[in-house]
Amino acid sequence: MPHQSIRAFTLLEVLLVCAIVGVLAALTPMAFDKLRAPAREGTSLTSATLKSACARAIGSTSAVRLSLNADRLGLTAETGATCAATTWTRFPSLDVTLPNKASYVNTVPWWVCFTSRGRIQTAPPALRITDTKGRSLGLTVYLGGAITEIP
Repeated sequence: MPHQSIRAFTLLEVLLVCAIVGVLAALTPMAFDKLRAPAREGTSLTSATLKSACARAIGSTSAVRLSLNADRLGLTAETGATCAATTWTRFPSLDVTLPNKASYVNTVPWWVCFTSRGRIQTAPPALRITDTKGRSLGLTVYLGGAITEIP
């Protein structure tokens, strides 16, 4: 009767593969957690909305105002004839809601109004966004309508 050899993995090879998989599995959540930064997401979202509000004001030849909600978790957009208008119309497509675990640090009332020329008449204080991990970023809106991110 001929001798048949059975091919299989050794115990050492199996343990080594298990150890490598275990280390990779332990490192994966930490790597993905660094990719998720609610403060950065909120800053990008807010910056894009401020730029869209400026473009909307220029395109529609009306004023667009963004104001901080009382819960400090979003901005509300409104349009009016001028920044001094007493009547404002909600413009929900420009509203901002921050991602989970992020909030604005500023106190209410905070607002910015873009004129029909894309400028603002009064520079608001920097808009700061923080998350539950203590990361904080800010946005500055200048009189000419420019928006910059600040650390």
